[in-house]
Amino acid sequence: MTVHVLIPTALRRFTAGAKEIECAVADLPELLVSLEQSFPELKGRLRDDAGEVRRFLNIYVNEEDIRFLGGPGYRFNEGDEVMLVPSIAGGATPYFLSSSLLKSSAAEFMQYRIPVGVGLSLNKWPRCASQRAQRTSVLVMP
Repeated sequence: MTVHVLIPTALRRFTAGAKEIECAVADLPELLVSLEQSFPELKGRLRDDAGEVRRFLNIYVNEEDIRFLGGPGYRFNEGDEVMLVPSIAGGATPYFLSSSLLKSSAAEFMQYRIPVGVGLSLNKWPRCASQRAQRTSVLVMP
């Protein structure tokens, strides 16, 4: 079966910039092998050492999560559209949340329309990235 694979921006540097690829494969394991053979730099980014799909790589077939279609055992149909969607994490404290603001009182903090207590402790804001990653994000309301 020929399937149409959409390559996300985050993985295009490993596919020589290709946005879309046509592959003649029957199932997901064949597709991953085909992609890794065509683009060796993708090896290790799609599957782990055990050959399983990486935990933070989501795969959709015709906009349906492949896990709900049968997982790796799902057999592609002619013309299926496959999307590889890696989870991308990151972020930073918004520029207006300076350290002096974070140490201010709740009343002063409310002028920025950020509800106090939504995953943020004003007097115990984490100082390093690993601690920030363990906290709930701050909800910024317009």
